Amino acid sequence: RRALERERAQERDFEFLQRAQFVSLVLPPILAFALWPMIADAMAIFFNGQNAAQPVDGNLFAVQLLRPTVNGVVLPTLSVALGTLLATTINVLRNRQVDIRAALNKEACELRLLRAALLGAYGTAQHAGRRAEALDLVRAYSARIVAESSPGAFEAIRREERAGGVGVNELEPLGR
Repeated sequence: RRALERERAQERDFEFLQRAQFVSLVLPPILAFALWPMIADAMAIFFNGQNAAQPVDGNLFAVQLLRPTVNGVVLPTLSVALGTLLATTINVLRNRQVDIRAALNKEACELRLLRAALLGAYGTAQHAGRRAEALDLVRAYSARIVAESSPGAFEAIRREERAGGVGVNELEPLGR
C-alpha cells in the first residue's frame, strides 16, 4: 500500500515538473512578444540613459544602417547555429534513450535466462523450497529495476546510498 501511495506521489511530482517545464518554456516568449514595446523602451532608457538626446530622425538612420547587417549576416548565422545546436541536442537525447532501452531489454533477457536456468537447476520437487527462494530473489531484483527506471528514482537511490544499501544486490544470495 505504501508503495502504491509512493508511486502516486511520484507520478504527481512528475506531472507537476512537466507542467512547470512547459510553463517555463512557453510563457517567456509569449510575454516577450506581448510586452515588446515596453521592453524595447526600457532597454533604450537603460542603455542610452534617461536624459540622453533623442535623434531628430527618430532613429531612422541607425535602423537603415543596421537592417542589412542584421538581415544579411546575423539572422542567418544565428539560425544555422541554433538549428545545429537543437539538432545535436535532439540527436544526443535520442541516442541516450535508445541506449537505455537497449540496456533494459538486455537486462530483461538476462533475467529470463536466469529464471530458465533456476527452473532447470531447481526443477525437481525436492528443490521446491530453493526454487521458490531463488525466484523470490529474482522477483525482488526485478522490482528494484522497475523502481530504478521509474520517475523519482534518483531521490530513492540517493536515500539508499545514505542508508548504505546501494551496494547490496538482491541476487547475491544465489552465489552462496
